[in-house]
Amino acid sequence: ASCDTGCLATSASDVAYVTLMQQFDKGPAIQTGTIGSLVVFTFTATLPDIENIYEDLTLTDTLPTGLGYVSSVLTYTWDADGGQGGPVTTTLTTPISAPAYLTSGNVVWQLGNLTGTVQINGVLTAVIRDISSNRDGVRLTNTLRMTYRDDGQPYAYTDTAGVDVLEPLLHLGKSYITPYGCNATLLQDDFNDGNANGWVAGSGTWNVVEGEYRTS
Repeated sequence: ASCDTGCLATSASDVAYVTLMQQFDKGPAIQTGTIGSLVVFTFTATLPDIENIYEDLTLTDTLPTGLGYVSSVLTYTWDADGGQGGPVTTTLTTPISAPAYLTSGNVVWQLGNLTGTVQINGVLTAVIRDISSNRDGVRLTNTLRMTYRDDGQPYAYTDTAGVDVLEPLLHLGKSYITPYGCNATLLQDDFNDGNANGWVAGSGTWNVVEGEYRTS
């Protein structure tokens, strides 16, 4: 605004940033398995901008305590301008860092600066660990996080996939077979019902704990 005399003119400006991210997904949403079972996760990301630089592009896959790392493969393709000199595809079978074999923790891929359209596809294999916390009905949540900078601004995306633990039902029973004509009482119990009805403790304190009749 302007005037010859006697008026006050003000102005203001602001800046907005936008990044193009077409797809970010981790799956399957839910899978099931028991102790020792292998579970396979897939993930994909699509960054469709042309002649753009995605800086410090990093993916971090966090395996919870109940899942152990087995292996992974990540393939990424980038194309700077949709024409000359592209696309370029790279396959990584070893991440920049990962937990020890069959243990939990972060699996990290650092892809650096990628220009133009970027397509990422990955497969991660884990095992359901033989630990006390992996009981029947427990859900283990695997989390994938992708971060980068676009035009100096930080961006982060997160997706999850679950594993439901199905523990085998093991029966512990005790039985007594009487001879013909004997009137003795037969008793059989697998303790999976959470009680020890019909049993008489001899000494000490006895309780049913996780399908077992134990003394403390």
